[in-house]
Amino acid sequence: MHDVRIHTLSKPIGLNAGFHAEFSNRASSGLVHGGEQWASSRFLISPHQHDVAEFYLQVSGSTRWQVTSDLVSLKPGDLLVVPAHARHGMSGPPRTSHHFYYAAIDLDAVFERHVGLRSAWSSFVMVHNQGSGRCEREFRQLISEISTDSPFAQEGLVVAVDALVIAVTRLLSKGSTAIQSLVWHPVVHRAVETLDTSYERQWTLRSLAKEVGISPQHLFALFSKQVGTTPRNYQERLRIDRSLELLRHRELSITSIAHELGYASGQHFANAFRRATGTTASAWRKSEL
Repeated sequence: MHDVRIHTLSKPIGLNAGFHAEFSNRASSGLVHGGEQWASSRFLISPHQHDVAEFYLQVSGSTRWQVTSDLVSLKPGDLLVVPAHARHGMSGPPRTSHHFYYAAIDLDAVFERHVGLRSAWSSFVMVHNQGSGRCEREFRQLISEISTDSPFAQEGLVVAVDALVIAVTRLLSKGSTAIQSLVWHPVVHRAVETLDTSYERQWTLRSLAKEVGISPQHLFALFSKQVGTTPRNYQERLRIDRSLELLRHRELSITSIAHELGYASGQHFANAFRRATGTTASAWRKSEL
């Protein structure tokens, strides 16, 4: 396991569930701390600063931040990256409950492994990327590496940190092309990216096809051939994979997890989970905790 201290967060006012992990071996991965939190409208992050950059992704709900003299509003899918030593915090209490990921990363450690990234960050003041949610997959992988005791944990953590920084670097680099688009048809790539970043929505084949600008029949044929499964099954797999991560947080009820993932009811989630895993969510949680 990493040289890390993981704190389950349940006492601060307004914080419903989540965890915070601190790392003492910063030099190897660059990660100083990271975590995932679910909070109510009473939860407020006071102004503070770090000696490294902090990455923050709003998953649900909305928050308002002040970064030095700038005011920033974050909605679901919005990414905020604050540079080292910049004072930042919420400008006021959130209006709603919210869910977010965060990670403090020493970028120099990443640049030592990937020298070519440094130039893209040379004029970095602040990153505010609105509504793309493009880094949620990388954040989920990072959180999974932090919270799961797996073989080759340190190697997995380095890869996850690098993937997140590279994903954000692509946002900084205009005209960059995702690797997948070199392999998949562009329409399939857009459909996969749409499902990856909004798997909790009630997508039908028709609505997804309209989103990416193609007929339902053509999308179904292309997606099934190139991805190896149907859009519906792909989305279901994303939801179940995410549920396995969420079930490790004992503070989250199974009903709230079902709602987080976009299921119409707890029973719909229960049926989908049993089909995918052969067991119940409750039994899986007990076996993992």
